[in-house]
Amino acid sequence: MSHPTAWLHSGVTIQFDYGLSAGAGVRYIGKQWADNENTTRVPSVTLFDASVRADLGAWNSSLKGAWVQVNANNLTDRTYVAGCYGTGFCYWGAERSVMATVGYDF
Repeated sequence: MSHPTAWLHSGVTIQFDYGLSAGAGVRYIGKQWADNENTTRVPSVTLFDASVRADLGAWNSSLKGAWVQVNANNLTDRTYVAGCYGTGFCYWGAERSVMATVGYDF
């Protein structure tokens, strides 16, 4: 049972006109041992994420400060082992998820 050999998360966000932005990210989780004896390996995995955000104030001045955002994680719906507490006691990583958020910046 150990920590991943590497953990990397990188992303980019691009700003567009009319208060729109889009982002994309990649997460790499390196291989790790599943047990204290280092006999069983958990393979590495690469996951892809994305987001889109709209500044509502750019569309209507009375909505200044309001925004909506949609995030999607694990876009390819990759099935992977997130970690283990020993051989036979592993748990799956999160499947694809999409979440919408509405916010207001004061």
